[in-house]
Amino acid sequence: MSTIAEGFSVEPADPRQERAILVALRSEALQDATADWDADDAAALHVLARDDRGRPAGTARLHADGRIDRIAVLPDWRDRGVAEALVVRLLDLARQRRLERVWAEAGGTSEAALRAAGLEPQPGTAILARTLDDLPALARSQPSGRVAPDEVEFEDVAGCRNALRTLLADTRRQLCICTRAMDPELFHGEEVLAELRRIATAGRGAELRILVQDPETALREGAPLLALAQRLPTAMPVRQTAEDEESAALAAAWLLNDRAGLLLRPLASRMEGSFWRHAPGLHREWSELFRRCWERAQPAAILRAQSL
Repeated sequence: MSTIAEGFSVEPADPRQERAILVALRSEALQDATADWDADDAAALHVLARDDRGRPAGTARLHADGRIDRIAVLPDWRDRGVAEALVVRLLDLARQRRLERVWAEAGGTSEAALRAAGLEPQPGTAILARTLDDLPALARSQPSGRVAPDEVEFEDVAGCRNALRTLLADTRRQLCICTRAMDPELFHGEEVLAELRRIATAGRGAELRILVQDPETALREGAPLLALAQRLPTAMPVRQTAEDEESAALAAAWLLNDRAGLLLRPLASRMEGSFWRHAPGLHREWSELFRRCWERAQPAAILRAQSL
């Protein structure tokens, strides 16, 4: 397998939030009206290649039955390893989904990338396929020098702040924070607050959500994160966790960005935990928990009284 070129990275894409980007890529790269959004897109897994400045370069999708299709790479990025990198990332996602194999229709401009990623012609058929029992998870699709899949553990505030700086620097437009009382010992200092402002005001598609378990303590302690949210109420919505069984069971604090980064403290009262700069599987699990809690949460009355 060839080495993935420098200058771009490949990440999972959210079809709900990045639909317009995916459709535009397909339209320009494939020049095919049939490549528009269809009924399969909502259930499929999508990946998106971006250059070092965050500009889209290519996309592809994976179906629940292991089929790979809609491989679309912009002309300026063809023959530079992007198509193969898209396929390799889909192989990782298929492995995480415990699929036994992946396959694609033979022919077309993407066949070379499919073959380079290990898909082979199947006798008596017009498809290329490969089994996944020999595929090392994740390692093959990581852009060299850009995204580390390994877990980084920390044991104190200093280690957690170092991880936080990296996660915020990686974030483009979307960040989710679940915190007990807005962690004033963590979210302080102009460097951190400036990054939070940048994310919250990044323009169209920007979203910085804060889910807080104990807003009274955050208000009493004068948390800098709360003060920033009060100055940017539209860009930084804050909700209080609901008083239900699942929300009451939350003991952790975590942050999620739009690069599949996850900073997790299993006990919100302690500054010990782990950081993954790119962990799509874990990111998806904690994102789903955040989504469920966010949908049931309500703006905290005590914070509304402070003009939030």
